Amino acid sequence: MPSLAQLSLVLLLGAVFALAAAGKLAAWHELPGVVGNFRVLPQRLVRPVALLLPVAETAIAAGLQVPAARGAAAWGAAALLLVFAAALAINLRRGRREIDCGCFRSDLRQPVSAALVLRNLLLALAALALAAWPSAALPQPVEWLLAPAAAATLLACYLATGLVFRPAPPRYEDNFRAGLDPH
Repeated sequence: MPSLAQLSLVLLLGAVFALAAAGKLAAWHELPGVVGNFRVLPQRLVRPVALLLPVAETAIAAGLQVPAARGAAAWGAAALLLVFAAALAINLRRGRREIDCGCFRSDLRQPVSAALVLRNLLLALAALALAAWPSAALPQPVEWLLAPAAAATLLACYLATGLVFRPAPPRYEDNFRAGLDPH
């Protein structure tokens, strides 16, 4: 993989995981409820997974920045993104679109949508590319300047797709019904 592309993906994925971890840590008291609301884990695993999730995201964000740990961090990122995409897809299949995905900050609620599944699959592909095709070449000085700009642009596009394709916020009745649904 060309070093500019690799460095851009490292910065993009690092930013995505760092922002996700920061959002979860800022609302850590809500996180077990968000994880439990996906209804894909046994109840006894919800709290431990909720507590470990921001730790794993922080470790991935940091690991991506260290060349010796980058491969393992990229594999971890891909695995976490694929698991999350699967949890989103399961809830879409169940018709549970009105739940909050738990992405980033709790004040930017994002109901589950096919766009979120696709977004996470694309990020997982980026992480897999980073893991499978490491660059042997050191980035050139110009690449150190271009990669942050490329990563910032990709991150802005990533965040914008969440806003553009975000469904209308759920109504009170939708949330009430979602809380009563045993599935």
